Amino acid sequence: APLSARKEAVVSTQSTGDEEQAEMEAAIDEALSNYAESEGFGDNDRFAKWASVQERYLLLSQAKRDQVELRDVTSEELAECDELYHNGKYTDMEDKLVELNTVSPHNDEVLWRLARLKWVCGKGYQSNQRHKVFHVAHALACQAAEINPDNGNAHRWIAILTFHKAEKEGVAATCLALEGIKYHLDKAVELNPEDSVAWSILGNWYFEVADMNRLQRRWMKTFAGVAAPEGTYKQALACFEKSHDIKPWIQNSYMLAKTHLRMGNKDSALVAFDRLSKSTITSAEDFRVRKESHIYLQKLGKPDFFDRIRFLITPSDKYRIPFVARDTETTYNRHWSEKFWKF
Repeated sequence: APLSARKEAVVSTQSTGDEEQAEMEAAIDEALSNYAESEGFGDNDRFAKWASVQERYLLLSQAKRDQVELRDVTSEELAECDELYHNGKYTDMEDKLVELNTVSPHNDEVLWRLARLKWVCGKGYQSNQRHKVFHVAHALACQAAEINPDNGNAHRWIAILTFHKAEKEGVAATCLALEGIKYHLDKAVELNPEDSVAWSILGNWYFEVADMNRLQRRWMKTFAGVAAPEGTYKQALACFEKSHDIKPWIQNSYMLAKTHLRMGNKDSALVAFDRLSKSTITSAEDFRVRKESHIYLQKLGKPDFFDRIRFLITPSDKYRIPFVARDTETTYNRHWSEKFWKF
């Protein structure tokens, strides 16, 4: 078609849309005027003006939603969202998920993906804002699990976001949330036995619980008012090995090596740390894992004079290397911030 004809078609379409918008706003204004008269609000009443604006916004939003044609979300669209997530295109992914949530408001697959996206984006915010974003993400994950209780991914993200939400609220809140986290992780691996991430997180739960000493358990009982849950390194090892069998990944292999070390399997731990120290780096977390593996190899393979004295005094410390995370935190943060965060 000629350019002039196309321009006329666009103008006519825009005019039609403007007419519909004007009609919609006129109907809303009429409804609001009737509402104000029925309630007896005067023209100078500030509350009436405020209520009118709020009600107008809600009616306009509802009118626009009524014009949306609802439909089911296809597996191809969800696969596209996952691809955007793995490629780090979070803005495009958010636009796509918001669009899908508009045409399918109660879809559990869309909601837990929105929760995951909120978690990823929230990690880059300041502390207070991050806490608010994690609350929103937690609500989205809970809504997904409420719509479909058999969605293992929704339960996994409820567990993750419950921990991050409670972490900001204090140690007592984290202690109170432990049982809830365990429940949702058990549901996640029950509903989706091939979820390597859920198995690894469950292994982390058992590892941290088994790592609690008597003083920490007494503090939890006294100040948090709940008994510390039970867990063993053997249970943690079984979860890490299950995750490794499904899909090997570097963070899980690192926890597997640490669990071997806690259980006294020094040779197995050294082999695992040696393999990790030669792994390929693809993220800041991978850099941290490889750096800490180097430190473990150095301290376990060639301990210095003070480490040898400490091992003689407390033999159990041979399987606990202190300050590893502290030693590496500054190094890997500075390295990756200089490499990636120059705008």
